[in-house]
Amino acid sequence: MRNIKEIGEALKNKRLKKGLTFDDIYKKTRIYPGIIKSLEEGKIEESVSRIYAKGFLKKYIEFLGLNKDEILKDFDRAFPKKEENKIYAENLQDTKIEKPNLFNIILGIIAVLVVVIFTFVSVSKGVSKINSFFTAKTEKSALLALSKIKDKPQEVKTNIFVKKESYGIELILKNKAEVWMSVKTDDKIVFKGTLARSSTEKWNAGNSIELRVGKLEALDFTVNGKNLGVIGSGAENIYIDKTKIKVGDKVINL
Repeated sequence: MRNIKEIGEALKNKRLKKGLTFDDIYKKTRIYPGIIKSLEEGKIEESVSRIYAKGFLKKYIEFLGLNKDEILKDFDRAFPKKEENKIYAENLQDTKIEKPNLFNIILGIIAVLVVVIFTFVSVSKGVSKINSFFTAKTEKSALLALSKIKDKPQEVKTNIFVKKESYGIELILKNKAEVWMSVKTDDKIVFKGTLARSSTEKWNAGNSIELRVGKLEALDFTVNGKNLGVIGSGAENIYIDKTKIKVGDKVINL
């Protein structure tokens, strides 16, 4: 029984014997070069789920003319089922919502009371004494609130619920066809898999976004609201920061 690496070596040897490159195989099978490389290096489980890996392997074996049944049996023994229906299109950005504190709740209640009181007074006639009384109470509450804000400026917030994230890069991708890719934001892998045809995906990062793409010509890029369209073709590594996009040796300034 062969393990994953031995299966990969058999694939590589057969390809080299036929004198084929990754691009040659991609043109005939539409298997992305990154997937072919992962199969030959025995690292396919790091790139895609088992069900995708077996599908790509079967197609590659048939193209090379190897013994399909024997190799797939070895694959099943070496790479047991784990997650047949693994979902890849998940954004792993952390979202933290700050809990409201008592002071902010009190300020909100005071604001609501002020609106209710002045609405009541504006539609009522002959209640000037009530108006004066509540106005005085409101002024006193406002002065008290201002004094607390002055003592504790770090507690002042424009909303009760405040979202802390502040991103420097926003990337939006629209794809015309199925595209295999991996996405790394601020050195953290957040996506690895195949994007469905005609979908739109968005990622955010503070400093940088790195992509590995199998079919760059199928993607339309928008960075920080600036639409760049298609920025290249084929399999590429892409680096994006706040000032530029680097596609291989090509640099696009933002």
